[in-house]
Amino acid sequence: MEGVTILNEFIYKGAILQPWFAIGISCSIGGFLCLLFSQFIDMTLRKWYKYVTVIAALVCLFGICIGILAPREQIPRYQVIISDEVNFNNFNDCYKIIKQEGLIYTVEKRES
Repeated sequence: MEGVTILNEFIYKGAILQPWFAIGISCSIGGFLCLLFSQFIDMTLRKWYKYVTVIAALVCLFGICIGILAPREQIPRYQVIISDEVNFNNFNDCYKIIKQEGLIYTVEKRES
């Protein structure tokens, strides 16, 4: 686009599975605490309880690994300076403004 000077281009990685990561950590900590407390509390279903918590903790750890290693959407972003001759409505139709620091805008292209 004429009148727009690109200063920097970088790739932003979207966080697709971030909520699953937090849930997985919480469940893993909960499973670990259940295992810890089952050592001190005498229960009639003690062995069954341990197996269930170990399996739950392993499933949650597997979920965390998937969350960390999962491919994330890569979004190109640009830091630009916009001259006064650029029609700002046309600019907003083409680009989404993420952040503004003085005269420098961080933008990404809008999907058509």
